[in-house]
Amino acid sequence: MADTGLDLSLLCEINRKKLVHILEEIHGTMDFVVDSDLMKPLDTYIQGASTLRRHGVKKIFKLSRETPAFGEKQRCFLTRPNLTKVKWFCDQARASVDSDRPGVYHLILSPRNTHAIQTLLEEEGLFGQVIVWELNPGLLTLDRDVFSIEIAELFRECFLEGDQVHLQPLARALCELQQIFGKIPNVFGHGRFAAKVRSMCDVMWADFNASKSRRVEIGSLFIFDRDVDYPAVLLTQLTYGGLLDEVFGVTCNVLEFKPDDQTAVKMVLSSENKVYSSLADLHFSSVGPSLAKMVRELTSKQASKDLSVQEMKRLVKEELKEMQAERKRVSDHVAASEIITKRKGSDFQSQLAAEHAFVEGADVRDAVNLLNCVICFKSDPLIPLRLLSLYSFCNNGLNSRDYRAFKTSYLHAFGFEKLKAFHNLKKLGLVTENNEPTNVMNLALGRGSGFRLMAKKLGLIPPETTNVDTNEPSYVFGGGYVPVTVKIVSEVLRNGKLGDELKWCPGESFSASGSVSELPASSGDASRVAVICFVGGVTFAEISAFRLLGRKLGKRFIIVTTGIINGNELMKTLGLFNFQSLLVIVLLLICTCTYIRGIWASLLDRNQTGLLGTFWKCARIGERKSPYVALCCFAMAATVLFWS
Repeated sequence: MADTGLDLSLLCEINRKKLVHILEEIHGTMDFVVDSDLMKPLDTYIQGASTLRRHGVKKIFKLSRETPAFGEKQRCFLTRPNLTKVKWFCDQARASVDSDRPGVYHLILSPRNTHAIQTLLEEEGLFGQVIVWELNPGLLTLDRDVFSIEIAELFRECFLEGDQVHLQPLARALCELQQIFGKIPNVFGHGRFAAKVRSMCDVMWADFNASKSRRVEIGSLFIFDRDVDYPAVLLTQLTYGGLLDEVFGVTCNVLEFKPDDQTAVKMVLSSENKVYSSLADLHFSSVGPSLAKMVRELTSKQASKDLSVQEMKRLVKEELKEMQAERKRVSDHVAASEIITKRKGSDFQSQLAAEHAFVEGADVRDAVNLLNCVICFKSDPLIPLRLLSLYSFCNNGLNSRDYRAFKTSYLHAFGFEKLKAFHNLKKLGLVTENNEPTNVMNLALGRGSGFRLMAKKLGLIPPETTNVDTNEPSYVFGGGYVPVTVKIVSEVLRNGKLGDELKWCPGESFSASGSVSELPASSGDASRVAVICFVGGVTFAEISAFRLLGRKLGKRFIIVTTGIINGNELMKTLGLFNFQSLLVIVLLLICTCTYIRGIWASLLDRNQTGLLGTFWKCARIGERKSPYVALCCFAMAATVLFWS
């Protein structure tokens, strides 16, 4: 894994001091309640509970609806600005205020406080009675060259809902990075949210009143929106690190899985784990031989028949413990590799072939037939949607007839509650329904993704070969695709400017260039260091591709992101599969139509057939089945209040 040459451990120290400062402001001992979503990020910079205990924390609890068994008068809650979880906090604080022994409540919101949270506190009658703090931890260290603000919901909120509230923590984190290593002179990027982050950075830098004479140690900053390169998320990652994330899911670089008939395994995936460090960026076909070689080396180390007594004493005293730990790590990775091979199954190669055919521009009839076959044989509802999105995005959409046929087959196979999936995928531009062939004029008018033209100009699709060339960035996707951002960064570092290669992507490109050598306080190596920032998440495959590019160009890349993402997580974070929400909508529709017909019957009675007739039918259901509808309403209320 790449060594950036910078002392990035300062970021971890700054984050720790931010939390310690708040705890020191809360004088005395306290109980500490942590949101489950923040436990792993918190552990990246406090590195164990000892830091908390040194600053007055007696007991640590996980935030839930139930009130913990507090032992201290002061109770400190650390949570995301999530209305549901803050409501749990409010319930516990209100119950304490009304009790005989009220406690003192502190609420730490990470990364920031919001107007919605303030309104909730006012409605609960707690505004001014609880002490509210903000903790913006900045960049969390995932690896030696990978940093994240770990806000997984940012993609959904920004790209789907248009809520940009979490862009501010990202901009502040980039500013803190520049406060330590100097103002980055060359800034390039593309995307509407990337441009906003850059604009926020400029404003914050002026507010920081930072000295321009600070030593510059980073030469370039690249900021990209996630929608610049959707295929890099939708394609199956073929690096070992990428497949671990695809199969098990990795949270804050912590992997948890349970092998068959064995105890659960928990691993931290970073360069400190030497076994993972040597495997992370390998193509999965090379992982088996590499693990076999490690096993042989461990076996040879443990062979002690030719050792003298003194050498055996030294082995037991100095090396045996480390050898046992390394053996356990190798064993865990062997188990993980076996599970990956088993879960991917025999049809894995056919899925990869389909993905590569879609990227290369498969015939529409072959593509539709293949998609229908996937629906028939795949039990996972995410895989068909990933393949549909990949084909539609890379080939400028599907015609209406094929799209509707696929949607009907999919809903029949997996349930009509997943209808919202197609709406959201269309809203993101991943799936496009076309009634006419795509041409250059359509692209100019904003219809279609323009992927084919961009892929041809940038050379994103390498020539087909029988063997995967592991010296080219395309190896991370089996030799079938080069990530767009890798190509763009490579071209900019060679030519010194950002061209019009991304004009077919949403948003606009921007750049601000300055010569590092002309800066009076610049490091001679600054031009060899670049920060790559992803707004909306980055994949492990892209990280591996940038590490390879860095070795080829003699550069050092620092990856900054809002979170780690993959194709399955992309589908899940969109909120595509929520059957309970569909039931709530249907129930509310029935109640609303029944009420309207009760006060204005003619409005619904005039349309008893067709699409508008649906409302009349809902009203009749509510009238004829009113006891059952009432019971459903009570069940819905109980579920929302006491279960959700």
